[in-house]
Amino acid sequence: MPKASKDSADVSELKERIEELEKRLDEANRRFSLFAAGAGKTGGNNHLSSLQLAILDSLHDVVAAILDRDGNYLAAWVDPALTSRYGLDTSEVVGRNLRDIFPPDEAEDHIQKLRACFDEGATHREENPVPMPNGIFWHDTIISPLKDPSGKVVAALKFAQDITNSKRLERDLDASENLYQAVLEQVTEFIVVHSSGRIIYANRAASEAAGLDSKEKMKGMSVLELVHPDSRELVKRRLRLASNATGPLPPMEEKFIGKDGKVFIGEVVSQPVQLGGERAILTVVRDVTERRKLEEEKNRMRERASSARRIDSLSLM
Repeated sequence: MPKASKDSADVSELKERIEELEKRLDEANRRFSLFAAGAGKTGGNNHLSSLQLAILDSLHDVVAAILDRDGNYLAAWVDPALTSRYGLDTSEVVGRNLRDIFPPDEAEDHIQKLRACFDEGATHREENPVPMPNGIFWHDTIISPLKDPSGKVVAALKFAQDITNSKRLERDLDASENLYQAVLEQVTEFIVVHSSGRIIYANRAASEAAGLDSKEKMKGMSVLELVHPDSRELVKRRLRLASNATGPLPPMEEKFIGKDGKVFIGEVVSQPVQLGGERAILTVVRDVTERRKLEEEKNRMRERASSARRIDSLSLM
């Protein structure tokens, strides 16, 4: 084929492609107008305008777009508050492709899901990071098929809620929980959580006091296994009180059986907690054995001093 003829064929093919895209863009804009028509109007003959205005007014932190099966943006609407936050205007999106927005691997993944929407007519939902000029933002995205009167899928509606703040809170919460967990593992107090008299959580200090090499081994144990026989009836009463308590129980001293059968005295504080929607008891035990020994020694010294004073006073009589 002569070069001129080939160029002419390429131009014709390009024109046909442009015309096809324009038709699809017109159809997409017509459909998208269901969201935008009537915005800013409070009256008129259009009976949908007030409903559409109410919908648009309620769409906070929302992005909506219409795409073809190849990932081309045919139309877009963004909450104005997001425009400045993202550093991106809808005019900069329409006419571009998903490959222009996302990294290559992510773009291909989005396009595959988009094509599944076209081929299967199914709705897809996911949470995904979206790169913008002002940084990475998170979207909770729903992709739904848009069909013509014959039922053929002609475009896809991508409706996304910005959940960046929620994701940040989740991340901060995870960090706080990790920090809290680290603190629990470092404190010297013995901490256990139990339900129906069975241990469901124990920190490192508790497992070491019990003479176990892993806190996981304490899960499922009866709390009474750790209690000295002299204190078991007292602990049983405390468990019954705790099961109906609405706040912390008063501190109380109890005897426990520690590593190698060694007995120690613990100052116990317990209170009910909610764990996974179920009621449980959080118990913190502080080993006060040495403190008690010092107090007893101090009392003995006071008694000896008192006895010595009485003897001295008698000798002077």
